[in-house]
Amino acid sequence: MRGAASFDARNQGGFTLVELLLVCCIIATLVAISLPRLGGSTRSLHFEESVRNLADTIRYARSEAVRRRLKVRLNVDESGREYSLSLQHAGNSYGEQFTDFGDALLDTPQTLPDGVRIEGIEAGGRITKPSPILFSPNGVGVPSALRLVGGMAGEAKIEIGPWYEEVFVRGVSEAGSTPEKG
Repeated sequence: MRGAASFDARNQGGFTLVELLLVCCIIATLVAISLPRLGGSTRSLHFEESVRNLADTIRYARSEAVRRRLKVRLNVDESGREYSLSLQHAGNSYGEQFTDFGDALLDTPQTLPDGVRIEGIEAGGRITKPSPILFSPNGVGVPSALRLVGGMAGEAKIEIGPWYEEVFVRGVSEAGSTPEKG
């Protein structure tokens, strides 16, 4: 008869060291496979956010032009990495001169994330280098489109229609591939 303190290896539960190492290797392999995909997702999300922020800035510029009854200009730097807004000077003698809004947030140039840039502006069937886009006080404008590239994240287009509320985002994602009117 066995005593209460006797040891029987068959009745002991648990894992061997080999089994634990095998499970750790499987988990490490799954993590290694999924990390590059997560990095791509992060880049894609930054690209989508950049495109939507720029589209919102365009909508804002257009609405401010109508509200203030002055021209508003979307300025894009030569590299296509930064953009800002400027307002037509209100004095009659200045005509086409533009100035800051007088608001720290609006006057600060917005920088696109690494790898994202405005590649060009399409107007009248021609693609040009990034240049200022003018929004008139009556809300009507020349139809144009900003083409953005995000390296591995893809490409997108912000189409600016001739009428006040027509700003469409295309090519960002499945949800963003349909016109987004705002």
